[in-house]
Amino acid sequence: MTYLKTCIAALLLASTLLWASVQVLGSSSNTSITLEIQASLFCKLNLIVHPEKRIPRTGNWGTLLIVYIYKDTQKIASATARSDDQGAATFDFCPQNITFEAGNYNIAIKGLSHLCKYFQGVRAFDSDSQIVDLTVSNQVLLAGETSNVFDDKINSLDASTQIRAFYSTNDEKNDLNRDSKVNSLDFSNTVYNFYGLGDGLCR
Repeated sequence: MTYLKTCIAALLLASTLLWASVQVLGSSSNTSITLEIQASLFCKLNLIVHPEKRIPRTGNWGTLLIVYIYKDTQKIASATARSDDQGAATFDFCPQNITFEAGNYNIAIKGLSHLCKYFQGVRAFDSDSQIVDLTVSNQVLLAGETSNVFDDKINSLDASTQIRAFYSTNDEKNDLNRDSKVNSLDFSNTVYNFYGLGDGLCR
């Protein structure tokens, strides 16, 4: 009888220990571990964009550019850069302490003598060396916005400004085709785009 009681006591103790082990394992399995992964941030945008109707027609796409970065409909940054003869420019937001996560952005851009052009859903900021080619859709910057008043439309203000600059040889803004002189070729470009409107987001 004593032996039986001893066995029952041992079984009860073993059951208690087993239950305690299960409880410990159960509580540890509910423990969550949070890993914080920080996305890479970049501050340079390399773009290729072409102004229209240059002479010569290729390898002559340099101009002063202003770019505006939008996330959805909110403007979050802007910067200025000069593009080279291939139309390539690097916009450096680092001095402004502005950084971007990789993703899709809307980009508005205007040239020195050009209407605002808006490109939507542009993949950008995957790295500081990524090149965003805005010429793949055959869209160009329309020329003729030459007056001192940037109203993002080509009208009589621009035409009169250009007429006053006729025969100038050092007027980058009115020399739309960049053949080193302001003449009827530039004026005809303005007339061709007369009443043209930009996308209105370069402000």
